[in-house]
Amino acid sequence: MVLDEQARYRSNVNVLSVAIQIRRMVMEKKDKKVEALGVPTPILWGGVGEGKTETCKQLAGSLGLRFYSLILAQRDPADIGGLLVADLKEMVARALPPEFLKQSEPTLLLLDEFNRAPVLSMNAALELVRTGMVGDKAFPIIPVLAGNPTDLGAQPVGDAVRTRCLHLLWWLPQSFYHDLLLNNEPPSLTIPTIPDDADLLTQAPIVTSYLRQNPSHFRYYSVEDYLAGGSSSSPSGEAMTAYWTGLPTPRSWAYVTVMLGALSAAGFTVVPPCMEVAVAVVGLVGEGVGRSFLAWLEGLNVPDIQTILSKPSTLRKLGEVDLWVAVSMVAQHAAQAAREVDRERWVACWDVLVEIVRGCGREDLGVWLLGKFAHIPFPPPEKQLQQVGPVLGPTLARLQEALRR
Repeated sequence: MVLDEQARYRSNVNVLSVAIQIRRMVMEKKDKKVEALGVPTPILWGGVGEGKTETCKQLAGSLGLRFYSLILAQRDPADIGGLLVADLKEMVARALPPEFLKQSEPTLLLLDEFNRAPVLSMNAALELVRTGMVGDKAFPIIPVLAGNPTDLGAQPVGDAVRTRCLHLLWWLPQSFYHDLLLNNEPPSLTIPTIPDDADLLTQAPIVTSYLRQNPSHFRYYSVEDYLAGGSSSSPSGEAMTAYWTGLPTPRSWAYVTVMLGALSAAGFTVVPPCMEVAVAVVGLVGEGVGRSFLAWLEGLNVPDIQTILSKPSTLRKLGEVDLWVAVSMVAQHAAQAAREVDRERWVACWDVLVEIVRGCGREDLGVWLLGKFAHIPFPPPEKQLQQVGPVLGPTLARLQEALRR
């Protein structure tokens, strides 16, 4: 039991540190694609005295960040969103930022007791978390929220918060507390790091393949019922879960994609899923859908992209689910090869297309992959065009027409 508690705590710390690093990469404009998808804000759910503040302080020090903790329940909205003052020269009202934002260095900002705060203070904090701005001024903050369950006198949070956050259930293992008493210092944390040049979207084929097979898990409500003004619940069943978990929405699945890519870049295994992956997935899309996705990951048996490109015949041994994931990986890799003007890899992707059509006999997958290639502005190799032409004639004609335009 103690070992399980330790493993869960360290997994929480690892996931939290990776989420902080993603936010810093976006803040420093290192990844425009990830910035477009968005980055979840971690929220730590746990009782008082569970080490949330101390852990964040340690992480900030390890990552070279300034640390500032704010007890939101004790703050007025103007303390977070800025005090409006008159600019008589321009004849406008401007928001004067609070003192804790005056520092120019990147800051890990812990907004503690988030769901004990008055509603107006919560809304002001959410705006600061979402934009990093007070008025028209941007500040280099990396926000982390901390909240308490409702049985401790706090209030529930709405779906807008649930779908923007990475929810981490937080408790300090008893063994760590013993170490603190005996050694008079908190246990050291080993922080995983994401390389500066990491591609955080490498796991997109896996996520899209799962959603293609499980469309009801894309969002927690039915669009038809929503438009009709009826029930918002869906087959996912997530709408009725505890508010300290995530919900499946297009936004939270985008967050899953980024988090899996970052965890993979930091050295954690996605297939089969390690505990860090499990913590991140459930924290973003909820328990029910999250467990379903994790079970699906457990069943995957897909070769890595280099094996697929060097030996396309390996695709013949794959089952339906694994084949779809492999083909999605090739589509993503082809787009990357074109962006980098890497003709060798581009031709290798076309060789895979030939194998799918002629070796695997899967015209449907060939049409899908060729449709992806059609949107890539890079000349197709003539030899491979001739090999797939007899089978994929209509799609090939549309590709050639698109290239002429």
